[in-house]
Amino acid sequence: MEPLRELVDMPDKSFPVRIFLRSSSEEHVFVHPHWHQEVEILYIIEGTATQQINEHIFSAVKGDIIVIGSDAVHSTYTQRDEDNKIIVLQFNADYFKSSSISSPTTGLIDDFSKYIDYPGSISDRTDIGKSAACCIKKIQDEFSKKERAFELLVEAHIFELMGILVRNFSPNVKTLKHPYQVKKAKEMLRNTFELIDNNYSFPLSLEQAAKASNLSISHFSRLFKRATGMTFKEYLSFYRINKAEEMLISSATYPISRIAFDCGFNSLASFIRAFKHYKKCTPSSYRNKIYPDRIG
Repeated sequence: MEPLRELVDMPDKSFPVRIFLRSSSEEHVFVHPHWHQEVEILYIIEGTATQQINEHIFSAVKGDIIVIGSDAVHSTYTQRDEDNKIIVLQFNADYFKSSSISSPTTGLIDDFSKYIDYPGSISDRTDIGKSAACCIKKIQDEFSKKERAFELLVEAHIFELMGILVRNFSPNVKTLKHPYQVKKAKEMLRNTFELIDNNYSFPLSLEQAAKASNLSISHFSRLFKRATGMTFKEYLSFYRINKAEEMLISSATYPISRIAFDCGFNSLASFIRAFKHYKKCTPSSYRNKIYPDRIG
């Protein structure tokens, strides 16, 4: 199972910034919602995505910028049959704080990385989005060339990017959650995702998931929805459909009815209904796209 608290692998530990292009045509990996200390900023260059950040789930399209704060639970979902290109910028915001605690930039950087509720996606067709996109492209350009003193220019562009966002979006004190609540939610996610990883092909109930975290059903349901933006039933169905999609891609002949039951669906009808909901087509038509020359 993938670690839910991701340790971002920085190329240079002394300069905790990295930027790269993620393309779904080269790699498609389904990962559970996870978190890391580093701020993550996504800029969608091609295609679409469904983005989850804590309890919020929203659609993003070409030209959208998404800001994911430090330790926010998040995941980005893309379609395997769509070409997606996303610039991913990750950096440790604490690195940019002044050594002086009284510095005004310290509080502003905390606002940027922890306390601002960003409005889903920011379009690069807006003035704010255009400015932010310009900074991201400059950072990408500096990293690709790596000319002398590129680190100074990368830092300058990150400061500019943080300044643009802090100037235009206000911190929300309601987002400040008690550390115990955050810890409890993340422990629950670890337990629940381990349960799903090991048992998705068998019947799984809400009661079983709540019991795995020693929570009442009502408390578990509230906590899970707040952390992932989905109910347990919705997430389990979504996970199973992604497993089924992998099986459809890996074999042109394995019976669809077997895939349905192997992935935990109790009937072929419920599998087809769920697949159409998430993938907008039937399993058989999806497989025909992958194997157009298949007979029968």
